[in-house]
Amino acid sequence: VYMFILVKCDQSINAGDVLSYDTSSEKWALSSDGANMICVARTSATEYTLSDETIIHVCEAVMSGVCYAKASTTIPDQGGRLGVSNGGVFAIDQSNSQCAILPNGIEDAQRTVGDLVRVNIR
Repeated sequence: VYMFILVKCDQSINAGDVLSYDTSSEKWALSSDGANMICVARTSATEYTLSDETIIHVCEAVMSGVCYAKASTTIPDQGGRLGVSNGGVFAIDQSNSQCAILPNGIEDAQRTVGDLVRVNIR
């Protein structure tokens, strides 16, 4: 079971995109580098009608726990610490990352750009 929250986002958001809050647009948008708090879009953006009849775009966002994020590069089978680039994840050799890309399953195919990979975010 995934715990998620609905967040206001750009209409271009797809399931697995890594997001951070954009203060200028007041929406969650693709994270360029993961420097700020991140979440992962569990669903693609959909229209949502507010009580005043304004239509916005929202997605289900996972803020903590294990979920699936889009790979921005090829991911090694052993996984690794999580880095973020252009709304996707990649493995970094850095011990201060609090997030991780989980190892690949036995006999699973190599994980490449655009694949959804299991990550643990905090």
